[in-house]
Amino acid sequence: MSGHQEELLSTGPMCRYAELSLNKKVDLKKLRIFTLPSCGDALFTNSVSEDLKQAQRKTDLGVKVEEVHFPELKHSYDMWFVCMGLPDHSLSALKIKEKLQQDFEELLGTDGVFYSILNVLGLPVTQCPLGLNQDGLPLGVQVVAGKLQDHLTIATAQYLEKAFGGWRDPGAN
Repeated sequence: MSGHQEELLSTGPMCRYAELSLNKKVDLKKLRIFTLPSCGDALFTNSVSEDLKQAQRKTDLGVKVEEVHFPELKHSYDMWFVCMGLPDHSLSALKIKEKLQQDFEELLGTDGVFYSILNVLGLPVTQCPLGLNQDGLPLGVQVVAGKLQDHLTIATAQYLEKAFGGWRDPGAN
């Protein structure tokens, strides 16, 4: 394997529920929370649906969810291919990925989490279900934190799980 294939093609522990004992207590009311409404003009991406935007606004922590924009995400397709070591994708995409990773880490610091869908930056991520939309389709976000801040993503996922009722079977009536 070349590039970052091994890193990007591995998965961490998977579970349906966020119940986990944390070594660090997290005061969710002191978190800074960010969301990304779209990835710009990136290939194979869509803007965040209204159902998901509404679900994100329901997180009643007394904390404002701040929208952020990263125009560099329009290069996410190329960044992924460069990280996978695949030819015909610009090495400038790797430099964009490195700058974007640094920008995210600076934004998130040690007290920020991010609701988004991404993994190419190598930051800690916890997937969290937010229920079902009106058509019975699952809604969810990936909660992203700064480097080595996994406890923030897990604590946030635990809160969201309780607030939204946790995982629900989309096939159940």
